[in-house]
Amino acid sequence: GVDRVGPGGAPAANAAGTSASTSASTKAAAKEFYAAICAGLDPDDMAGVRRKLLEMKALGGPGDRRTYLRVAKDLIQVLIKYEGRCDERKYPGGLVPLFMPLLPKIFHEAVGEFVRVHRADRAVGRLKEADRRRLGGDGTGRVLFGGRRAPDPP
Repeated sequence: GVDRVGPGGAPAANAAGTSASTSASTKAAAKEFYAAICAGLDPDDMAGVRRKLLEMKALGGPGDRRTYLRVAKDLIQVLIKYEGRCDERKYPGGLVPLFMPLLPKIFHEAVGEFVRVHRADRAVGRLKEADRRRLGGDGTGRVLFGGRRAPDPP
């Protein structure tokens, strides 16, 4: 499209109230995100992501905040599965940072917190699994309680 210039050299606002340059950067971000997920996601996950994106578009942004946030979180759970599986040289932060510019800013904090908690939960799960493999079924209890059975909870 043609970049329009408003007073003082600032980008002119379009009908939606956003600047032409913001719209162009959003389109570029969407194109990069789409290319990355097409290259990296399994077909079933790709179909699920497409459905979630269409659902988010149909919701039209922050109008129904709770539903929009739920759909965004569902989509992010799929993207997080691919951390470490996508091209780290091209997408060093994984797929989630490519998705963030596509969200309305009002959701950035809530989604960021969700991502941090989800990643922490996955890391704890991996550590627990490593302990189970290394120490056996009740290995952590053996280490903590010197081979005795862990005390029963009150």
